[in-house]
Amino acid sequence: MNLGELVALARTRLGDENAPYLWSDDFLIGAFNRAESEAAERALLLRDSRSKMTDVAYVAGDPHLTIDPSILYIDRAIRVSDNTVLRARTRNEMDNHDPVWETRTAERPWGYVKEGTRIRLIPTPTQPGNLKLHVFRTPVDPMASLSDEPEIDPIYHEALIHYVVADAYSHSDADSDDPQRADRAASRFDRVFGRRKTARFSQMNRDHPKNSTIYMRRFGQW
Repeated sequence: MNLGELVALARTRLGDENAPYLWSDDFLIGAFNRAESEAAERALLLRDSRSKMTDVAYVAGDPHLTIDPSILYIDRAIRVSDNTVLRARTRNEMDNHDPVWETRTAERPWGYVKEGTRIRLIPTPTQPGNLKLHVFRTPVDPMASLSDEPEIDPIYHEALIHYVVADAYSHSDADSDDPQRADRAASRFDRVFGRRKTARFSQMNRDHPKNSTIYMRRFGQW
């Protein structure tokens, strides 16, 4: 469904089909953009290894890389030169295993720590190189034209309306505010895409590799 079709369907659900409208097109378009970002984050709906943001170059002597803020999780980080998958680690793991890990160098990194929108390579590379990232992300370009379509799978397009209805009925206007309807619509959205986590939980979960464990390997790589 394109944005125009979604807006029309949302107006039907809201009983707002005739001008003058209670909710403007701009409000509903903004709500659909927020809904898609929320759905993509909660359910990890957008997996990407093809867009420009997934190609990251690093330079000799600098272990820090900045990644696109739309990236939620890194599923894989591949060293392009030899197609090696880097090991995801946390700062706590590294500190416990090797307290001076941040001072170590090598020709090529074997791992990384993700911290927000930054990656810290392990160890600091002495030669430049490139990474190919496989990530989960939120939408990059907001929908603006009524011919635009959500980036998430079409099977989920109509479910975005639950968020829009909840947002509309939460509007602080005497003619549109309806907490009970807002709560019911929000619950329907939760059932499809999952509940929203706290900001702290989400950030910690994004930065910590799944099933991360410490175990020793040869040559100090674990």
